[in-house]
Amino acid sequence: MARTFGVTKSPIEITEFIEHQVKVNIENVKMGRPKYTVCIWGQKGVGKTDIVKQLEQREIVKHVISIPLAQINFGLL
Repeated sequence: MARTFGVTKSPIEITEFIEHQVKVNIENVKMGRPKYTVCIWGQKGVGKTDIVKQLEQREIVKHVISIPLAQINFGLL
């Protein structure tokens, strides 16, 4: 049985959110405010990478860094 943490959204909702956040970040930079990072978290094979690749092709997203969660050091040890 799979467990869900956080908010579950459809690929369309995720795409719309990322597009919105890119616009917010552009405005933040213009006003000297910090940008926000978007993290897409989900099970393997649900299409996270495909969503980002489609946004790159449409030139909505221009700089993507893929960081597997297992490589992040949360400083908990």
